[in-house]
Amino acid sequence: MDNYVGNYTRIKEAGMYGPDELTAILMSSVQQKVKEVNSNEDFKDWSIDFIISVCSTCSDKEKEVFGRGI
Repeated sequence: MDNYVGNYTRIKEAGMYGPDELTAILMSSVQQKVKEVNSNEDFKDWSIDFIISVCSTCSDKEKEVFGRGI
């Protein structure tokens, strides 16, 4: 449970755009479940920093135009 909370905190601190943040939270949760059941070796080794970078697709321009999306 600590990994869920720690990853969620890291994602919130990253200041991501709303939809990107939601995607990162979902990916992180699925990854933790994958680790628990020992499946998909590639996905379970992704770092939270990698998940945040993969999910950060919106630029500052989208944030300016559409707001934070929260």
